[in-house]
Amino acid sequence: MMEQALQEFEAEHNVQFEKITKIPLEGDGTIAKRVDRLYTNLLANPTWVADLHTADAILVSTHSQGSIVSTHLLDRLIADRHIVTSRNHPIADPLGGGSGVDSLVGLSEATGQSEATGLGMSGTERRRRKVQRVCCLAMCGIHLGPLRYLSSSTLVGPYLQYFESNAARELFEFQNTESAVSKAYVTALQSVLDHGTKMLYVASLNDQVVPIYSGLFTAVSHPLILRALYIDGDAYQYVAFCFFLYLPFLFPSSPPRT
Repeated sequence: MMEQALQEFEAEHNVQFEKITKIPLEGDGTIAKRVDRLYTNLLANPTWVADLHTADAILVSTHSQGSIVSTHLLDRLIADRHIVTSRNHPIADPLGGGSGVDSLVGLSEATGQSEATGLGMSGTERRRRKVQRVCCLAMCGIHLGPLRYLSSSTLVGPYLQYFESNAARELFEFQNTESAVSKAYVTALQSVLDHGTKMLYVASLNDQVVPIYSGLFTAVSHPLILRALYIDGDAYQYVAFCFFLYLPFLFPSSPPRT
């Protein structure tokens, strides 16, 4: 669908992209395991890595738990300089080592050495790489966990406890912003935002699992974070009323516009 959207953009604006590379990354498990597995799968494909290095823009489309996984992936790709930003570009840190940009993104000397090997490029070639633009579309992301009643429901609770995977139970830990997984996620998000990544959070008004405040990650604020609310016109007859009802709570600093 993302490729189709880009093709429609080309037709509408009468432009032609030089190349569009799709990198479908799939997997299950807990967040940490998914990040490790997807990162390994990405680097194992030479074509994907080469196109990632030469891309002008990197667009990420993700959903639910994948919103958190994708943020961690972007953080790792930026830290290992597979994605080049104005803050981690080699020219911005000509001396290398554990200072300057490396310290900003939390890289150790060992990490700095491994990423140079992973890129497979000389210092001169790395300096020729251009700064890339990155945007992540996160739909119904579970940033603040699922609906709170689900964990205490007499029907859903036992199902999650005895039949569902650890990955599903882990999502409820995001209801507590002081949990380890939530803090790790916020740290990764802060890093990608510091490197100029735009985040677009989209929530759905009639989502039965992810509340609006979670899908829009209303607990954080940053100029590079954009938000949108999807309202199904078939499910809600008074669309305008619902929109203006929610607007003051979602965007308190922005007065309603007609």
